[in-house]
Amino acid sequence: MPSRNGDYTAEIYGVPYGGAAGGVTIWVDVKKTNAPEDATVKTIYRAEHHGNNHLEWDSENTLRIENWNEYTDETITLNIDDEMYDGWGWACKSLRMKDQSVRCPAPEK
Repeated sequence: MPSRNGDYTAEIYGVPYGGAAGGVTIWVDVKKTNAPEDATVKTIYRAEHHGNNHLEWDSENTLRIENWNEYTDETITLNIDDEMYDGWGWACKSLRMKDQSVRCPAPEK
């Protein structure tokens, strides 16, 4: 899904895990659209799939990610430049992320 000014593209997709008794993890990746020299894909969201998913650009660099059902809601609005969401909380605690200036906000309630 392209951003309002077309500078970025956001993609939501599911990755199954755990075989027959498993589930699906939802990932949201963002990349610059018109910059082949900077084709870095950045994952900004990862959480358990809850059934209802939707992406919507609130501004040029703010993406609203909906992921909810009647029991759980992990909907969140993220600044794609410096925020990410991990439903398990592992990403922002990892050593890999230690030196990066990334905020990890909680989901909206």
